[in-house]
Amino acid sequence: MSAHGLRNHGNTCFMNAVVQCLSNTAPLAAFLALGRYRARGARAEVTHRLAALVRALWTRDYTPQLSAEFKNIVSEHSAQFRGNAQHDALEFLLWLLDRMHEDLGGGGGQALSLDASLLWGHTERCETFDNPPLCQENFKVQLLEVWGFQNAQVP
Repeated sequence: MSAHGLRNHGNTCFMNAVVQCLSNTAPLAAFLALGRYRARGARAEVTHRLAALVRALWTRDYTPQLSAEFKNIVSEHSAQFRGNAQHDALEFLLWLLDRMHEDLGGGGGQALSLDASLLWGHTERCETFDNPPLCQENFKVQLLEVWGFQNAQVP
């Protein structure tokens, strides 16, 4: 089991939720934490930072500096997620998966693909970098809406 919780850097609960979900998706966590990917050098900064963060969560070496660095690198690569505004976790997840696809070889092979409805996806061997598939079967993108109430008390 990975570490519990990430530091909130401004208003990053949307980002933290996505990182925690990906970190607890065993095939993807192993792929990232064990460095089973080949990325396009400096261009893959987002994937490298995510991998370092996931690795730290699983080895219990997490420090708030790692999640701050991840937030900063995301901000450099996407104006949409700059600053401290609240964002939708699904939008961030889709952006991050797309970014990882670019980082890991979106050239001659679809390493990570989502269908037009954004409901189903699959992974294949990337012909560009010869990365193995993340999973052997199609996967379904699930959306779970969680409502929070200000000043709510749990009995």
